[in-house]
This record gives sequence, structure tokens and C-alpha cells, in this order.
Amino acid sequence: VQLNGLVSTISINVEAFKIDGNNSLLFDASDSYLPLIAYESSKLLNKYPMLNSYFEYGYIYEYVDINIGIALDIDDGLKVYNIRNCNNLSLNKVKEQISEGVYHYLRKDLTVENISDSTFTITDLSQYGVSHFVPLVNNMQSAILGVSAIDKKLNRFTLTLSFDHRVTEGKVVSKFLFD
Repeated sequence: VQLNGLVSTISINVEAFKIDGNNSLLFDASDSYLPLIAYESSKLLNKYPMLNSYFEYGYIYEYVDINIGIALDIDDGLKVYNIRNCNNLSLNKVKEQISEGVYHYLRKDLTVENISDSTFTITDLSQYGVSHFVPLVNNMQSAILGVSAIDKKLNRFTLTLSFDHRVTEGKVVSKFLFD
């Protein structure tokens, strides 16, 4: 999208809170908000369908399904693992799906089906201590959400949403971020 699109970015600071009840193997020892962010974002995309769409040849196309892509880049290059119909899953199921994606990524056995057809992407660089970054919108999408590290002093982290301005505007993106 960067090549031909009009990309804008809006960031907000979010207060960090203790995550209770982490039962998923992958997320027990971490402060990762990724499962919760993926879960909540998938629900919000019903309310903000322009963020679950794309621009092509002068038209905006809305996706029917909400498929959250989780950007993974551990040691085998960047891959976007797709959680299909994420808006219909429980928080625990979203956690399981992310764990499964990481597992398959590490085993280097992700399939084309695992990494295709996402309609909205989340990229989480919190484990690298990144305080803020501008994620790039993927092809055939209108938005991508970036998750930054927790600032321990201020007890907050930054969410950054890059979006295709041909599809929506800052007011809509701001409402999405604050919902």
C-alpha cells in the first residue's frame, strides 16, 4: 500500500495493567497483551468495517470475514500468521491460535493457508523494547496495528495504527483506538 496509497498513522498511549488468568502455555511467563489486543480488535472491526477492507482501482472493498494477521519475525523472516474469523473466537481460543502460529513458525512448517487471507494485521515489537514505530500497511488491507513495549516508568505502552487514507480518515481510526 505504501507505494500507491496515502498512509497516515495515529498513536495512543495505553495504561498497562496486570494480566490475570493467563493459562496459555506461551503467554504464562510474559506480559504480552497481544492475545487481548487481537481479540478486542477483531470485535471492533465489526463496528469499524473500513479498517477491515482495502482500496483497489478506485474502489473500496469490505471483507466479510475478519481474519487477524499476526506478524511473526523470530528467526526465519517475516511471516503473517492468519487467525481466521477471529471475531467469533473466545479470548482463550485466540491465545491458542497465536501459540499455534508461533509453534508452526518455529518448526518452519507454516502452510500457505496459515499465512494467507488476513484482512487486518497486528505487529507486536514489545519484546524488543521498542517505544514507538510506524508499521507498514500490507497489500490488500487498509490498516495495521503496532504494539510497542511497556514503559515501566510511566506504566503504559503505545498502540499505533497505520491506515490507508483513501479508505478512511483519522476520526474513525481515533475512535477505533479509544474504543
